[in-house]
Amino acid sequence: MAHHSPHLLIFTGDLINGYTTREDDFRAQLRSWKRIYGPLWREVPVYTGMGNHESLINVFADGTQVDKQAEQSAEAVFASEFVHPMNGPEPERPGLPPYKGSVYSFDYAGCHFTQLNSDYWYSSRPQEHPGNPFGRLLAGQLEWLQRDLMEARAGGARHIFVFVHEPAFPNGGHMQDSLWGGGEAEGVKARDLFWRIVTQAGAKAVFSGHEHNYSRTLIDAKTPVHRDGSANSEFAKPTWQITQGAAGAPFYPRDFTAPWVKSVKKFVAHTWSFCLVQVKGPRVSLETYSYTGELLDQAELV
Repeated sequence: MAHHSPHLLIFTGDLINGYTTREDDFRAQLRSWKRIYGPLWREVPVYTGMGNHESLINVFADGTQVDKQAEQSAEAVFASEFVHPMNGPEPERPGLPPYKGSVYSFDYAGCHFTQLNSDYWYSSRPQEHPGNPFGRLLAGQLEWLQRDLMEARAGGARHIFVFVHEPAFPNGGHMQDSLWGGGEAEGVKARDLFWRIVTQAGAKAVFSGHEHNYSRTLIDAKTPVHRDGSANSEFAKPTWQITQGAAGAPFYPRDFTAPWVKSVKKFVAHTWSFCLVQVKGPRVSLETYSYTGELLDQAELV
């Protein structure tokens, strides 16, 4: 990555193994990740979000895992370990984990960047122990996202990029969860609202991780996005989803059962890789390289 002299680096979560009950362990893992990135970080700003592995949990007798609350939460500790903008939304309700520091946005060189948290207040059994299902964007965060993107557009942002750990349209390894909730009604409803917001704001692309592979998918008003093969006419502007989860974990093969399978323009699951996005006036180009420098994919994000 340093070879390309980037202006900034954005990571979409799953920095660590996580799923720990101890704050000191959680901090130690985050600090290990920061040391790994140190040689690049001393030259280039690094922004990151939270994935499902950035989890600091309580474990109940029945095995249920629930995120810790308020200032003991993973979100609070994460925010204290990184220097991110603190312009995110308020908690979904008093006493829940803070958003500020893990959900934020910033502007650079005429572009607007928004980082979300799709693993907020997680509970492995929300019906029995209150919490948020795996990979769900809640109402307060989505309301903030809509305001943030509309203000960016009104303020003259030429290009908008959104980052969220779980993909809205998974392609391999996480078809049963991610933002679409495995195709169940509540998950699809929240996913469709999210995609409608980014589409109507004119986002250039949504970047995700979670799946241990790379894929580039174009979603529009005719793309089958539901289990029954139907589309969503509110996805008026064609919008790219770039899933870049090939940063070190074992690879997930492609799942051809996805309703949007024909909209996947590129899929790579044999090597670790990273994305290079270049903005030159109205032009936004994407290049994806393996960790050895091989060019794996390139496209114009229009």
